[in-house]
Amino acid sequence: MPIPSKKRMNLGIPVQNAGPDLAMLFPAVRLVITPADEVGDGSLYSLAKHFLAALERESIVSLLCFQAVVLIALYEYSHAMYPAAWMTIGACARYADMLGLSCRGNDVPWISQAVCSA
Repeated sequence: MPIPSKKRMNLGIPVQNAGPDLAMLFPAVRLVITPADEVGDGSLYSLAKHFLAALERESIVSLLCFQAVVLIALYEYSHAMYPAAWMTIGACARYADMLGLSCRGNDVPWISQAVCSA
C-alpha cells in the first residue's frame, strides 16, 4: 500500500476527489518524515491526533485514513509512546478489518494460515 507519490500528486489524480481523508494524510506524513529534534513541542503530533479523532467522529472510512493511522502508529512506536502506540496499533487492526484488509480464513491466499492465526 504505497503512500501517494509526488508524481501522482502532481498529476492531480487523488486531489481531484480530495477530502478530509487526504488532508489527514499530509500531517501524518509530515510527522513521520520530520526529524525528532524539529518536531518540537508536539504540536504537529497533537494536530494529527485531533484531526484523526475528528475523522472518526464523522465516521470517515477510507484507505487514505488507514494509511494515516498507520503512520501515526509508526511515529508513536518509534518515539516510545507505548500506551498511545499500542492503542493506535489496535485501532489500525480494527480499521484494516473494517476495510476488508484482514486475513481471516482463506480470503487472502498469499498469506499463510500460520500468520493469520498468530
